[in-house]
Amino acid sequence: FGALQACIPELFAQKMSGDAVRVWVMACATGEEAYSIAMLMSEHLRTTRGTTAVQIFASDLDEEAIRTAREGLYPFAIEADVSPERLRHFFHREAGGYRVKRALREMVLFAAHDGLRDPPFSRIDLASCRNLLIYLSREAQLRVLETLHFSMRPTGRLFLGASETVDERSLLFSAVDKKHRLYVPRPGPSASGTDKRYEAPQVVGTRRTSLPAAGTALARLQLDLPSAQSAGAGAGGLSWAEMHLRAIDRLAPPSVLLDAQRGMLHVSSAASRYLHFSGGEPTRNLLHAVLPEIKAALQSALFHAAEQHQIVHTQPLQVLVGAQQEAVVLTVQPLDEPEGGFLVVFRAADAPLGLPGLALPATEDSPLVRQLEREGTRLKSVLRETVEQYETTVEELKASNEELQAINEELHSATEELETGREELQSINEEHITVNQELKVKVDDLGQSNSDMQNLMDATAIPTVFLDRDFRLTRFTPSTVGLFQLIASDTGRPLTDLTTPLQYPQLVDDARGVLYTLQPSEREVGDSRGNWYLARVRPYRTLEDRIAGVVLSFVDITERKRAQESLRQTQER
Repeated sequence: FGALQACIPELFAQKMSGDAVRVWVMACATGEEAYSIAMLMSEHLRTTRGTTAVQIFASDLDEEAIRTAREGLYPFAIEADVSPERLRHFFHREAGGYRVKRALREMVLFAAHDGLRDPPFSRIDLASCRNLLIYLSREAQLRVLETLHFSMRPTGRLFLGASETVDERSLLFSAVDKKHRLYVPRPGPSASGTDKRYEAPQVVGTRRTSLPAAGTALARLQLDLPSAQSAGAGAGGLSWAEMHLRAIDRLAPPSVLLDAQRGMLHVSSAASRYLHFSGGEPTRNLLHAVLPEIKAALQSALFHAAEQHQIVHTQPLQVLVGAQQEAVVLTVQPLDEPEGGFLVVFRAADAPLGLPGLALPATEDSPLVRQLEREGTRLKSVLRETVEQYETTVEELKASNEELQAINEELHSATEELETGREELQSINEEHITVNQELKVKVDDLGQSNSDMQNLMDATAIPTVFLDRDFRLTRFTPSTVGLFQLIASDTGRPLTDLTTPLQYPQLVDDARGVLYTLQPSEREVGDSRGNWYLARVRPYRTLEDRIAGVVLSFVDITERKRAQESLRQTQER
């Protein structure tokens, strides 16, 4: 993945405004590889502050694995493979493991897809097919590679697994970094020379051969030739079967082997005299490659051979081959094979026809016929383009449908998350209601306790003053108002600021001593009006047994003092 990360800037460098980088991860399993590539893309965009869109298509046959990938929940064991920075940036830690963040999950579209049968994604910039080819047969591997080759842009990249590779002689891909299994598609058609738009054909034991040149007009056309199984090898490394085929080719009349669509499969060396290739893209259609003088007769013979399924012979045709005029008879023989096909033989007019067959009447090569042929060719071309556009549209609609399905699943997942959140909020609200009820009960109890305490202090009629640790007034009873000249706003004033008629200069010292020693103090004090009080100073203890200040109480003992004075006077008499 380090080598893959190094080539990512090249993918973005080729994009114009509005373009998107498209990635296809084939056989994505549970999504680890798709999310890894998404992280690399996201990091590149974050580093370069780029705005290019990224579309990642991840496909697999296993729908259960696709569902797991869409969830994006992985066990804690990924800590061994993912750096702490990426875990923090791209994952949420949950009770069951690490979940991929929504922003990264929205970059990847997961879909059930068969790479051997279903239409491929198109315009792919990066295709990843790791650890899939090793489980396939050679034929299936070729089909997968041809599908990937068709789906990729010419500047795209193919990323394979460490145990997989592409043959160096392959016509589909060439290596960019062989050590790390990075490849680029080769230009031109696929290996079989046909359009691999939706399904790659089966390839069973083929070898490559080239037709000899016939003048300057004949291009070197690569065609597939079914290989003959050889029992041994002859001179020069050729099998006896190949030597036999070469000898027959030299002795037999010129011939061309066609498939059911009139595409050339094999051309004998002598038949190249009757073929003409113009400039431009090579064609495998025999009707486009034969000399104009025999095209109409050949087309008619192929039609009758396909309709009546018998050998067809044409009338002698005058053909200009090089600088000589020749009379040629065409013989078309349909093949008794499941795939169908034809064998076209070119014979001299005076040569025996061999097998009996249907003799066609002479075909007049008039301007009207040529005009109809050109019109038919044009209509076929238009029809082919229409079919290609239709197939492309179907592919795009299918991809759009898959995207909409993925979006629908995301919305369904979001709805479930919202429902879960609503249930959690409802549970929290019920807890709050319960807590509020408990608090209300406690507040009511506290109010009742305050009422009881207030009534108790009013009922005792004992002047009482509560001070904090700084000897500031915190509470006082109504009886204290006349003794200290207090009002409600005096709460918080220091004891030294209070005026009192008491003849008690040791009041502050006694309060400080009780606070330090925690020993209660009692003292009889009088006032300027002749009243006497028993002044008691005690520490103020909280329910947690913490000293929060002192309590001053003044019990009126005037009557007791007067009685003691009267008793003393009586005793003195």
